[in-house]
Amino acid sequence: SMIVQSDGTTNYQIFKKKDSAVKSKMDFELSSVLLKDINYYYQNDGSKLRMHTVAKSAKANLILEGGTYYIESDGQYTISSIMVKQREYVSNKSLDGNISITYQTDLKSVKNEKSIDKIDGSRFLTDVTYSFQEKIPYINLSLEGEQTSIETIFNLLPARISKNFKRYKSRGSAFFSLRLEGQIRHKTGPQLAIDFGLENAEISYPNSALTIEGVSTKGLFLAEDILNLSTGTLEMTDIRGKFENKDFMSELVYKDFHNPHLTLAFDGAFELSSLSKVADISQIEDASGSMNIALKFNGDLNHLKNKASVNKIETDGQIEMDNISFKHQSLKLPVQELSGTLLFNHSDIALSNVQGFYGRSDFLLNGLFKNLFANVLFDNEP
Repeated sequence: SMIVQSDGTTNYQIFKKKDSAVKSKMDFELSSVLLKDINYYYQNDGSKLRMHTVAKSAKANLILEGGTYYIESDGQYTISSIMVKQREYVSNKSLDGNISITYQTDLKSVKNEKSIDKIDGSRFLTDVTYSFQEKIPYINLSLEGEQTSIETIFNLLPARISKNFKRYKSRGSAFFSLRLEGQIRHKTGPQLAIDFGLENAEISYPNSALTIEGVSTKGLFLAEDILNLSTGTLEMTDIRGKFENKDFMSELVYKDFHNPHLTLAFDGAFELSSLSKVADISQIEDASGSMNIALKFNGDLNHLKNKASVNKIETDGQIEMDNISFKHQSLKLPVQELSGTLLFNHSDIALSNVQGFYGRSDFLLNGLFKNLFANVLFDNEP
C-alpha cells in the first residue's frame, strides 16, 4: 500500500532528506522478478483518489539509478477499482501489456510512456504522466484504441453508465481516443475529452428481432471537470444507419448531466410494424403502413416534469403518414388507410389533411392541438 496524506507526507519514502547524499550513491538492479496475485493499493487523501490493482501473473525488472526508478513489467493485470471521492470510475478491467514506468523521486513524478496494452481484449496505446511534487497532483493521460470494438468502448465507461448498454450486441469497426489532463484538487478535477465513432457497424438488441445496420457516427464527450458532470457535454454528429431497411440520419447534443439539456434532430422513415421492436405498443394490433419523420427537439429535460415549464420545450418538424392501418383496444372499429401530415410547433401540433377510415366511415381532419405536452404528461390539463 502507498499512501499520500493530506499534508503531502507518504508512507513509502525510504530515505530522509539528510540521507540524500547516501541516496544519490545507491544504485541497484533487480531482474526477472516474478509477480503473481500481488495486490497494489494507492491512496491519496488530498485528492480523494483510491486505486486497487492486481498483478495476476507478470515479470518485472527494477533499476534504481541516481534517484530514479526504472520499472518494466510484462504480464496480466486486473484494475479492480479506481475511485475519486467515493465515486467509482473503473471496475474490474483486465489488462495485458508491456508497461514501462519511470519514477523520479526528486521531481515526484511517475511516467508510463507509450505502452501497448490490451484492455478487455482490445489494443490501446497509453501514455501517462502523474506528478505530485506540489500538494495538488497533476495528471496527463492519453488512451488511444488501435484495435477496438463497440463493447470495449462501452466497458470503459463507468459502471453506472455502461450497465445501460450491456444488453446490446454489436459488430463493426470503432475508433476511440481519451485524454485526461489537469490538476486533481479537493473539489475540482482534470478535464476529460473522449473522441469516438463507428463505421459501418451493426447493433442488435438480443431480446427482440431489432437490428440497426450500417451505423456510422462521430462523437465527442467533453467534461471541463471530471468531478462535476454539470460541465459534461456529449455530441454525436452525422449519425446514419438503416432500421428495418429504412434509412435514417440524426444528430444530438446532450449538455449538463445534472440538469440535462437535449438538442436532437432526426430524419428518417420506418414501417409502423417496426414500432413494436422499439416501444411497448401491446395495445395496438395489426399495424401496417409507414411514417416519414423529420423532427427537431430542443430543451431542458427537467422542463418535462413541471407544468409551468413544459411549454418551454421546443419542437419543430413534421410526420407524414402513408396508408397506416391498426386496431386499438380503446377503439371498437379499426383505423384504416390513414394518411396526412402532423406539423409540430413548440407544444402545439397541427393536422393537415389527415384522412382515412374508421370502420367503413371516412373522415378528413384539419386543425390544431394546443398545449399537447402538458395535456399528455399531467392530469387536469386542457
